[in-house]
Amino acid sequence: MTNRTTEITFPSHGVRCAAWHLPAKSEALAGAAGRPCVVMAHGFGGTRDAGLLDYAKAFAHAGIDVFLFDYRGFGSSEGAPRQDVSVRRQRQDYHAAIAAARHQAGVDPDRIVLWGTSYSAGHAIAVAAQDRRIAAVVAMTPATDGLATLAHIARSGGVGRLLRATRHGLLDVARALTGQGAHQVPIVGVPGSAAVIPTPDAENICAALAGPTWRNEVHARAALKVGLNRPTTFAARVTCPVLMQVGANDSVAPPDAARRTAEKAGQRARLIEYPVDHFDVYHGPWQQKVLADQLDFLRHTLEPSRSPRRPASADTAPSTSTSPSTKGEAMSSSYDYVIVGAGSAGAVLAARLSEDPTVQVALIEAGGPDTAEEVHVPVAFPQLFKSDLDWDLDSDPEPGIGGRRTYLPRGKMFGGSSSMNAMIYIRGNRADYDGWAAAGATGWSYTDVLPYFRRSEDNQRGEDEFHGVGGPLTVSDGRSEHPLASAFVDAAEQAGHKRNDDFNGETQFGVGRYQLTQRGGMRCSTSVAYLHPALERPNLTVLSSARAQRVVIEGGRATGVEVERGGGVETVRAEREVILSAGAYESPKLLMLSGVGPAASLSAFGIDVVRDLPVGEGLQDHYMTLLNFRTDVESLMTAASPDNAVLLQSEGRGPLTSNIGEAGGFFRSRDGLDAPDVQFHAAAVLFHQEGLGAPTEHGFAFGPCVVAPTSRGAVTLRSPRPDAAPRIVHNYLMTAEDRDCIVAGIRIAREIAAQSAVADVVTGPFGDAPASDSDEDVLAWAQRAGQTLYHPTSTCAIGSVVDPELRVFDVPGLRVVDASVFPTVPRGNTNAPTIMAAEKAADLIKGVA
Repeated sequence: MTNRTTEITFPSHGVRCAAWHLPAKSEALAGAAGRPCVVMAHGFGGTRDAGLLDYAKAFAHAGIDVFLFDYRGFGSSEGAPRQDVSVRRQRQDYHAAIAAARHQAGVDPDRIVLWGTSYSAGHAIAVAAQDRRIAAVVAMTPATDGLATLAHIARSGGVGRLLRATRHGLLDVARALTGQGAHQVPIVGVPGSAAVIPTPDAENICAALAGPTWRNEVHARAALKVGLNRPTTFAARVTCPVLMQVGANDSVAPPDAARRTAEKAGQRARLIEYPVDHFDVYHGPWQQKVLADQLDFLRHTLEPSRSPRRPASADTAPSTSTSPSTKGEAMSSSYDYVIVGAGSAGAVLAARLSEDPTVQVALIEAGGPDTAEEVHVPVAFPQLFKSDLDWDLDSDPEPGIGGRRTYLPRGKMFGGSSSMNAMIYIRGNRADYDGWAAAGATGWSYTDVLPYFRRSEDNQRGEDEFHGVGGPLTVSDGRSEHPLASAFVDAAEQAGHKRNDDFNGETQFGVGRYQLTQRGGMRCSTSVAYLHPALERPNLTVLSSARAQRVVIEGGRATGVEVERGGGVETVRAEREVILSAGAYESPKLLMLSGVGPAASLSAFGIDVVRDLPVGEGLQDHYMTLLNFRTDVESLMTAASPDNAVLLQSEGRGPLTSNIGEAGGFFRSRDGLDAPDVQFHAAAVLFHQEGLGAPTEHGFAFGPCVVAPTSRGAVTLRSPRPDAAPRIVHNYLMTAEDRDCIVAGIRIAREIAAQSAVADVVTGPFGDAPASDSDEDVLAWAQRAGQTLYHPTSTCAIGSVVDPELRVFDVPGLRVVDASVFPTVPRGNTNAPTIMAAEKAADLIKGVA
């Protein structure tokens, strides 16, 4: 290393990461704003001192700064557990490294190049799709499709190689679950070894990669995560030039996947193929050829006359803790519409309102892009619980369930909770919407809202009086068809319940499989369906990693939103309207922080009262209990197998496409009801401890929720600080009707469990169960074992906080559009109704409803 090399540390989500900064040795490519900078990351488990210095020094000599960093847990970067590969964490680190590089003296922040090898080349492509300021990408022997990589390994190295990797990975997971140390395997090793990458040339490769901090080992569980890394899905969204350098004989990163990625990137991609294997680019004559091609590409791309500064409105990159305020750079002075929350409703609104090119729309999102592979592979969504992509809320002690606090996951990313839910497409019951209209919600009857359900929908079954085609949201039949879900449906039929193939059709009663918001076996969130296609519009600005603190109300009118972003606070102005789409917990909190809410409680926090309204009151949710059973039938616990990965990649079906709650039904708890008050979900895997308990053996679960609750709770402020979570109390099971309903539902579940279709595959109960069949013991079990079904609503309800056009009473320029406006919680999963409400709201805002 030269004397001019600087050791840099930078934060990434609370972890200290390490990097080297090599300043350019010439001003050959310097422009008015500074020099270009290459941000370099190394492979699957590589470090900055392992084989990259020849490349880094060559870039510096060519007039390009170099920022060469280690991912957290690797090399000199902190982070525990060490040597654990994580797609999500590594991409977070890449974003943080970019922010740190932009702050180095003399670096042009709009001429950042992302450079990566193998796994990191895939990260570079995915990150460039999120950060529109990136000037170019160099992807060397890129691994761009984890599922294709698994299939490629099976073809080139044999199925035995995959099975060995899977076996070691499962051992590592088991050790983690039992609190033992991680099981490590070599990254590179000879054929027949436990190495993730076996090769006859292992000794020479290790010598080429050797550096003071490089360790030839990685957590064995990394082998199970390879299939989740699919950056090729983002290639079409990359807006900068991309150099793809592919080894035609690559035995690790499939060249066909790289070619598909280049094809998706279109004319922006330059594909060069070399007759080499994966590691030949680190030493010998091919290293010199590959490097020469990179330098030609960079000189051409980074020449100052060819690198104009991108418009600030195109910047949708996530901010990090190292980023300065973007006032005057990433935001214009004002917009027509400012939407808070890029979730189930906000993404829809942003897409629909920005269809008019004459209006300017700003979308504020506290999280970042929905790039984590666990978001898109359906069966993986529980891995998002309590992650950085989860608001990770908790209720206050709930008096109706023994004072327990309940875990409340909510999506914190593009798509919001539609990016981490179970993808079940249920609209609710006709009686729900007709009840809303009868209570004063004019324009919200079933007849009124059905056209908006149909407009949003692209149902694979085709069009009829209930369903639409051609809409943004793909609705499909499940592609897992797990036999344990079938066992539940068959047993329910044996118990006398009718089969229902369409819960959104003529009747809701009965049992069957749910339709899902999936496209080709992958999640179709509102981000995928609505927001992604709209991101290229010049009149839509997405401000990610930006936390709304309050609505600015001047002279009684909403005029903007105060936002904390990148360590600074600024105001995003709205010329026409501010629209809150932050969800049933966060939207009422924002209103109260803005002075709109119950006067007495606001005054207690020293908040000036703008309007005295019952904001936060009337909270409703579905309370669920699940009976868990052991079985000898293979469950979804082993869904992440190589064969299933290949099945998902090649055919878009199989266990990895499972939404877990594949089947269910709707029932009456007592005679005389015209609409259901009980809903069932059946999961082909153990689901316990509020979804946080890891499945350690094969099992399955099913049970009831109170789908038309009469209990009411509230969301209130805990503190006047915007970063403080609200107080949330649902008052689950506080009414006799709800208690009777859950007991009746559990009795229905036990009756179904007694039928041969289930009884024949059950080997025993799993976990806690009622002590006896008495109502008292059944209720006591429901109170200690139940959980939320993740469907909070009604905290800014039509008639109490907003009018039927969703305008906040007596506050011009302010609307709420999300599930908080529902007068009552619909009978069923709430994502489809939220999308419907946003579709209708878009027309109301445009004045065409």
